[in-house]
Amino acid sequence: MNEIENNSLIAHFMGCDKIVDYGRVYFKGGFIDDFSELINHNKSETFNGFIRDKELKFHSDWNWLKPVIDNIAEVGMYSGGEINERANIVCTLNLCIGINVAYLRTVEFIKWFNDLANENQKKRL
Repeated sequence: MNEIENNSLIAHFMGCDKIVDYGRVYFKGGFIDDFSELINHNKSETFNGFIRDKELKFHSDWNWLKPVIDNIAEVGMYSGGEINERANIVCTLNLCIGINVAYLRTVEFIKWFNDLANENQKKRL
């Protein structure tokens, strides 16, 4: 996955809705609403609370990535088991590494978490 796809994955994890309009991808809601002041402060390309996928900055700005890591910590805390262990790795690494590694570990966790959720969903059917 490339940077835009990874950032889109994170936006979805953070509760944002994906909207495709004339070939352009936008996100709205969730993180976008919760952190609208941060997003506007960074002069991102927003329109009525929508933000373009190419304007997501999870990969380059700790102010964007930190709430994601906090959300992963919360998921881990309430889930226990392997989810908690993997979440702790992401959250602990955040304290002693650069944003590039923390970003990649965050993306890896979300991919794994989504796969696990999909497997559990299939088992219920």
